[in-house]
Amino acid sequence: MTQHNDINGLAKAIQAVAAAWEEGCPVAGSTEEQRRKIAQVALRRWRSFARRQPTADHEERVRHLAAGLGERFHGGNLGPLREDYRFLANAIGRAIGNAEAAISGNAG
Repeated sequence: MTQHNDINGLAKAIQAVAAAWEEGCPVAGSTEEQRRKIAQVALRRWRSFARRQPTADHEERVRHLAAGLGERFHGGNLGPLREDYRFLANAIGRAIGNAEAAISGNAG
């Protein structure tokens, strides 16, 4: 992964977090700084899970990302926020996945 790809992936993740906030997701972060932090954690988790579990499908990756974000930002005590983290993880996963597919030439 090149630095350009990392920057592109981070930008896409930040955009996804901001869009989730605009759609009413309360865990998406209300400030640019919060969104950047969420996006950085998400991008790192998304990519590391793909290396550890290369056969995992998109849904498995989303579940793992949602759990990881919930643990990181709410100490795992999610209660009703569980679905919000799932929504956020799905949005980020789609954005990162689309960016990675475009880079590798598999978009379409």
